[in-house]
Amino acid sequence: MVIDSESQVLYVFGGRIITSDANQNFLYSGMYSYEILTGRWRMICNDTSQPENAIQLKSRIGHSMLLNPATRELYIFAGQRKKDYLSDFYIYEIDTDTIYECSRDYSKQSGPDAGFTQRATIDPELGEFYVLSGLMREKTTAQETMKNSFWVYNIRKDKWARVYQNENTGTDYWNLMADKEPCPRFAHQLVYDNVLRRVKFYVRRQRFREICESSNDSLSGKSVFPDLKALNYLQREVSAVVDHKNEEESKEFRELTTLLFSNSLNQLNFNSAQSNGLNSPYFPRSNAPSSKLPINWSQKPEIDSKNTNLKSEMSFANRDDFSQVGGMGGIPSVSDYLPNVGFGKPVPGPSTLADETFQTRTQLFERLLLFFPSSIREPTNNL
Repeated sequence: MVIDSESQVLYVFGGRIITSDANQNFLYSGMYSYEILTGRWRMICNDTSQPENAIQLKSRIGHSMLLNPATRELYIFAGQRKKDYLSDFYIYEIDTDTIYECSRDYSKQSGPDAGFTQRATIDPELGEFYVLSGLMREKTTAQETMKNSFWVYNIRKDKWARVYQNENTGTDYWNLMADKEPCPRFAHQLVYDNVLRRVKFYVRRQRFREICESSNDSLSGKSVFPDLKALNYLQREVSAVVDHKNEEESKEFRELTTLLFSNSLNQLNFNSAQSNGLNSPYFPRSNAPSSKLPINWSQKPEIDSKNTNLKSEMSFANRDDFSQVGGMGGIPSVSDYLPNVGFGKPVPGPSTLADETFQTRTQLFERLLLFFPSSIREPTNNL
């Protein structure tokens, strides 16, 4: 059973019919749709009376059925009919009310063995669905088995790929592995969480920030308008992996645009500093106060008469507001107040581009580690 949440239609297919006649053991239900808003059922196809020239979609039990909302299609595969294990694959196209046969036996196309009670889930955006095996019948021996096997099917390429399989089936082995891996099972549940999309969002968000920061680090000759490379990356690469229906994530994405205009603000400050005779985004050491003076974080820096227009505007009380990469618009850094650094040379502040990039990348790495089991991560407590 699946539900089309947009059209408010529910679809059911197959299942065994229970009757009072003990001789009728293998009666199966067909495919039906149910309109939730009107409360009406419609039979799409019957198991016993299908048109001769139409694709014969035989009903079954223990199969998988998935809805692709992007293409408005139902995918039906595997299951058991009477005593036969199935490995066929059908598509029902909702808008045209048409059934297509994709494969009569996908196990011959490098797909899973025939089976039933497997579980599947779909990612419509990636165009893939995922299958965790249940009861299976091996092609060579026709023996029923139950083993851990995980498969991915690419809808566009019509291609199966086995991601993982554990061939062990013995009870003794799985008793030893109880705390390391789930034992083989059937009729279980499988839930999809698009971790990959979120990981891509975090990585691309970091990449976007670094593009903006690299522009900030070489301001001379830059336009005061947002960097086009950063803007294109935001629109094409970052936006593609954002869940815009998620209010929190969408807000976080929109806030990234401020980095574009932060770059423009930095350029304006740089131009202003140049017009005041400061040719470097750092103050020369010779313009810094005497190293013998105590450091007073609320003290206004003493700047020579050439730059008196800056004297009343900047203080270390607002140092964090100007902690952009490489200093901002000729604003003195903490290092300018430290002794024995070298007079007459540009002195970088304590938060350089490399330091900031290292810090944000480390934070990203630690965040990505949260997607992994604690057993394969570094310890959180003291050794």
